[in-house]
Amino acid sequence: MKTLKINNISAGYTRQHPLLQDISFQIKEKQIVLLEGPNGTGKTTLLRTLAGILKPLSGTMENNFSRAAYVPQIRNMDHSYPLSVKECLQMTAVAGFTERLQNFLLFFKFSRINSAKELDMRIDAALKETGMLHKKDIPLSSCSGGELQRVLIARGLLHNPDFFILDEPLSFLDRKGRTALLSLLKKLQRKKRMTILMTSHDDIHETMFNRKLIIENKNLKELKRGKK
Repeated sequence: MKTLKINNISAGYTRQHPLLQDISFQIKEKQIVLLEGPNGTGKTTLLRTLAGILKPLSGTMENNFSRAAYVPQIRNMDHSYPLSVKECLQMTAVAGFTERLQNFLLFFKFSRINSAKELDMRIDAALKETGMLHKKDIPLSSCSGGELQRVLIARGLLHNPDFFILDEPLSFLDRKGRTALLSLLKKLQRKKRMTILMTSHDDIHETMFNRKLIIENKNLKELKRGKK
């Protein structure tokens, strides 16, 4: 069974003032895990640590997922680049360029894409799964918040991840948009049998996730289903 095991992790930017301290938990395959907590408690820091962008201040991580994708908050992303939706996805095939555009997306590992034809096929398939195929030629800058989030999810799908990390994917969406995006993530999780870890400030019905983790006082606790 694929798992991510976190053993006594402390995370943050300085050892003197960690945002998270001595956290231990485990995420198993084929789960949707919701991470909550007030602003400033370290949710994004934890996700960036799990994604390998930040190194843990202490502790260890054991990860045997084969491929993971990290989608950051769209508020941190400059989507005014003169790119179409399709061109945005094409960038994912170029590892060096993706690293320079870290606020778009970061992969732990890239899957091999052997030709331009294969890339085009993967792009069309990913956009179709996220409902954005009919908009692949529009400028990225003209996308709404919900459309932009779908584009970033499609980019993640290009490399067939089995672990998806999403930071506030419901931000800037109205109620209808949040419901539609949650339904999309649930559908993708079931179809591709992948694990999803996501943060949110929104009240999400417990039928949409398997586990809820809450950051509190620099630590992590699990909230039992049916409790608030």
